[in-house]
Amino acid sequence: MPAFYSARDTKTPVIVASISFILNIVLNVIFLQFLFRRFQNGGPALATALPPSSTFSRFFIIFRLRYGSLACWIILRSISKISLCSLIMGAGIMIANYYAKNVLQGAFPLQLTVFTG
Repeated sequence: MPAFYSARDTKTPVIVASISFILNIVLNVIFLQFLFRRFQNGGPALATALPPSSTFSRFFIIFRLRYGSLACWIILRSISKISLCSLIMGAGIMIANYYAKNVLQGAFPLQLTVFTG
């Protein structure tokens, strides 16, 4: 978005952000009305997380079409690193969540040992 503002284009970010806002509302309604049983409270979080990634894609494509190449391989490599780290972190959180459930159902001395040690 700052790249568009530095190019004195204030119209494109507003249009793309408006589309993202509408997409966010539509996805929240869909996830709450039709997919609540599957996603439960994760539905609104997922519906809120999806539009920013599509917004980035739209900004990137529009800027590239207007102003040429943007060192795409460097950006793709960076996105790949971020995705890999996110997957590793997600796996760690799933494992921690599994063990936290077991600990929270255990006796108080076990809980005290795990959470203070």
